[in-house]
Amino acid sequence: VEGREIRVNVTLICGGLTNVASPVTVGARYDGLPFAGPTAAFDRLLDCWMTRAVDLGIIGSQLGLLFPINLEQYHKTGKVKAKHLILTGMGEPGRFAQDSLQFLMSNVIVAVKAMGQSQFASTLIGTRRNELPVRDAVRGLLEGITDGYERLRAIAQDVTSDRQALQQVIEQPLNILLV
Repeated sequence: VEGREIRVNVTLICGGLTNVASPVTVGARYDGLPFAGPTAAFDRLLDCWMTRAVDLGIIGSQLGLLFPINLEQYHKTGKVKAKHLILTGMGEPGRFAQDSLQFLMSNVIVAVKAMGQSQFASTLIGTRRNELPVRDAVRGLLEGITDGYERLRAIAQDVTSDRQALQQVIEQPLNILLV
C-alpha cells in the first residue's frame, strides 16, 4: 500500500466456523436466499434470531452491506465461541465475482479494525457454492485487505477524536483464521 507494509497472518483451520474462538467471526448471505452453510449454523445456535430479523427487514444482504451482531450473551453461556458476528451481504445470487469479494472484504477490514480488533475468523467466502475458483477468492480476499487498509489510513487522517488509537490498531498485524 504505497510503500506501507501490511502484516497479515493467515491460519488455516479445519472444522466448523461456529467452533472457532475469535473476537469476530464473518458470516455471509445472498440477498433473497435463506441462510446456508456456516451462517445457517450460527442462526440455529441463536434460535433462528437472524432469520426472524431478515423476515422483519432488520437485516439486509445487499453486496457489501455489513450487519454486526454482538454475541456476548451467547458467548458467556458457551453457546458460541465468537464475541461478534459480522453478517456480510453478498448481493444477488449468481452475480458474485472476485471484485465483489474484494469490496466485501474491504468493508470487513474497516469494520473489524474500527471495532478495535485485529483478528477475525471466516470461511473463504465465495467458494462454498463454487461461485469463485479458490485462486480468485484468495485474490479477492487479499485485494480487499489492501483496499480496506487504504480506506482505514484515509479515515485515520480525517478523524479528530482518538486518531492515535485508530492508527495504533491499524498498525497491529491482522490475524485471519480461515476455516
